[in-house]
Amino acid sequence: MHFLVINSGSSSLKFSYFHNEACVVSGLCEELNSDRSRMKWEIDGKKEAINLVMHTHKDAINEVRAKLGNIIDFAKIDVVVHRVVHGGEEFRSPLIVTKENLEKLQELNSLAPLHNPPNLLGIEVMMELVLGAKQIAIFDTAFHATLPQKAFLYGIPYEFYKKYHIRKFGFHGSSHAFVYSEAKKIASNHSRVITAHLGNGSSLCAIKDGKSVDTTMGFTPLEGTLMGTRSGTIDPAIVTFLMAKESLSISEVEKVLNKKSGLLGLSEITSDMRILESQLETHAGAKRAIEVFCYHLVKFIGSYAAVLNGLDVLVFTGGIGEKSPIVRRAVCKELAYLGVELDEEKNSKNEQEISAVNSKVKILVIKTNEELEMVREAKKLIA
Repeated sequence: MHFLVINSGSSSLKFSYFHNEACVVSGLCEELNSDRSRMKWEIDGKKEAINLVMHTHKDAINEVRAKLGNIIDFAKIDVVVHRVVHGGEEFRSPLIVTKENLEKLQELNSLAPLHNPPNLLGIEVMMELVLGAKQIAIFDTAFHATLPQKAFLYGIPYEFYKKYHIRKFGFHGSSHAFVYSEAKKIASNHSRVITAHLGNGSSLCAIKDGKSVDTTMGFTPLEGTLMGTRSGTIDPAIVTFLMAKESLSISEVEKVLNKKSGLLGLSEITSDMRILESQLETHAGAKRAIEVFCYHLVKFIGSYAAVLNGLDVLVFTGGIGEKSPIVRRAVCKELAYLGVELDEEKNSKNEQEISAVNSKVKILVIKTNEELEMVREAKKLIA
């Protein structure tokens, strides 16, 4: 079967073309509707890029068809798989999208106003351009549909849950599901697993016997551990305090918490962990940001080990999780009480298994592949 995987953002469109589970080509159309718009793609490890005028997502898809038409045959596409960030309480598993349930999906836009509208726009465009193919939505929240009530409810009046579905949903579901499935192949004992997806957006997940039982992101992707530009969990009273002291509107304070906080806000330099690590010994802000980032991880891993009543496997993934020996070392050092013991040489080489021989906890570095996980979920749905 032929699958086209689409991740449609507000000004970008990521695509991957699969023949069964083999990725043939992947790429990105970015900075749409600007004079900097361009398309990048990768085939067999070779990368190319070209500047193009692309005003809309439809323009982007047409350029993909034009530039890669000898590789991606739109007539052969059986399924277009779409990433949709928020499924709410109603959509808890992959969905074959029709015009009727697309309207229901649009009702969820208020839960993820930055993500869902462009996600659904991608579906609308592909419905128009790839006739005959099934359109399947894979929800970031779906993997966390197994959270128990005690984990997903907040300590606010229950009526707000009943009226507005204010609860923890969790995100990065495809990534957590993929790396867990890969960890199962490596670790014989995989009953109690914590997966750490660390990047510009970061989240951790506690997995018990294959089911998500808790995760750090909540009602929105803002909750949880410190991220690139997001604050993570803070005292809610800080919001109203800042609004009063700085005369900030709702949208302005949301921008502070989503775009100006996290590693960027604490370091006062950048949200890029690679740059921060290069200045760790020379810049106080870089050291401060990395220390807080790692402390948050240690705190959440410890709490999730308690939730799981122990820990068998710890998985690092995402850009930082896969490529930062410094972060992994700092975190694992504080988890010795759980039986976590790092092999320093393997860690420095970013090897897949970085736990020491005597470590009671298997420590893994697994490259995430959300697109492949989405294809697998789509195949299950069709079957």
